[in-house]
Amino acid sequence: MSDAAWRFFRYRDKNGDDPVREFLEEQITHGEQGQILARMQMVHAMVKGHIVENLGGGLYALRAPNTPNNPRVFMCPHPKVRGSYVMLHAYRKKGDKIPESEKATARKRQNEVNEQPNKQTHHRGMAMKKAQWTDTFDELMEIVESKPEALTEYKVELLRIELALALREARECIGITQREMAKTLGVRQPWVSKLESCNNDHTLESLAKYIFALGADITLSMDLDDDTSVKLVSSKQKPKAVKYKAGSLPVFIKFLDESAIDSAYARDWGQIIAGLGNQSQLGFVDHVA
Repeated sequence: MSDAAWRFFRYRDKNGDDPVREFLEEQITHGEQGQILARMQMVHAMVKGHIVENLGGGLYALRAPNTPNNPRVFMCPHPKVRGSYVMLHAYRKKGDKIPESEKATARKRQNEVNEQPNKQTHHRGMAMKKAQWTDTFDELMEIVESKPEALTEYKVELLRIELALALREARECIGITQREMAKTLGVRQPWVSKLESCNNDHTLESLAKYIFALGADITLSMDLDDDTSVKLVSSKQKPKAVKYKAGSLPVFIKFLDESAIDSAYARDWGQIIAGLGNQSQLGFVDHVA
């Protein structure tokens, strides 16, 4: 059973070819596989978290924006299975603008899928038999779990998405706008919008300033296993330096007045957490999600 909020199936052409599967397994990097899997898992947050692009007419594009080649997977709602999507077409190309030719290919296949429920057997090679549909999330999860690089990117991407959504929900819970938040921080509104977007990397300094502006505190903990959780640092504690080791790489974390990281190479909080090799939690004190 898939852990994703929705199930994902794939389009097959009249010859039985599976172009999206070939793309996901052979044409993208391990890191891109991990990022796409994380966004599939979080697609239920697509409106607030910008997980997918709405292209209109029931067509969406799921992408991994934090990669050089910016891969995209087009999908549409499954016409018969509620709460599911059909992956139609995929491509990778630098740049944010989607070529019209790629959209045209996806829409053509979308029309085939939408016409399909009116046929009991096959229509243009598309079979409605249950055996023809494959849960892409489960298949991709098996691939990602077998590749350390892909698994690390999957965890980092999930953390990035969850954190971006939590920041926005915390601000909305308090009842202030992005413009008001920007004024409190002494920045412009686009800076706040960028920080609340899961399509951007975040530094710990920026996160700390944002969270403290909400009147909240930060607690960072590490789950070694199901029964053991170690609190690393908390902004409620007195300022102190703590040393941990991620593999052979020493990472120094020091909470100052604004909780800055005292390491030039440790500014990507996601990579720090992933490097520790364990599930980690970043919690908001005084905020209930």
